[in-house]
Amino acid sequence: MLFRSLLFLYLVSLFYNIPIANIRNEIKLYDPLFIYFLVQFFNNRQGIRFFARADAASRGMINFGLWCCFTFLITCIWMVVTSNIEWIFMSGLYLFHLWGFIITTIFFRKEFLLDRRYFENTIFLLALIAIAECLIIIAQNLGVLPYLWSQEYFVAYGDNALTGT
Repeated sequence: MLFRSLLFLYLVSLFYNIPIANIRNEIKLYDPLFIYFLVQFFNNRQGIRFFARADAASRGMINFGLWCCFTFLITCIWMVVTSNIEWIFMSGLYLFHLWGFIITTIFFRKEFLLDRRYFENTIFLLALIAIAECLIIIAQNLGVLPYLWSQEYFVAYGDNALTGT
């Protein structure tokens, strides 16, 4: 039950990705969840590998993540050569996000989308959250609803992302 609740919290956090630390606004609310899900992945890697072999989408996501790890190594070498060490940290953070999204999506598929009992409710919830998000964006663009997060977040993302969604 806790695991599915955390997957639900992850889903909600995707629609409103609030920054929780001021490091170029790249540490989001779902990042602590990613750490939890990555630990769960490593604790259950045999079962996840078995699932990924049977699920083509999961297998493709894992292969893409592995390819990105390879290109990350090339990026690190290039950043050392060009003395731009800060980008190694930023690229590592993007790679962490990528793996977090991949692993959590695999868990999400396994727990909710492939089980018929949960599939319809999950799709309904996704549609409901998406409609609410669209209404918030429309209300903000019309000036009915004020900007919901900090001025720093607004400056970082500009007026093209009024809600932070």
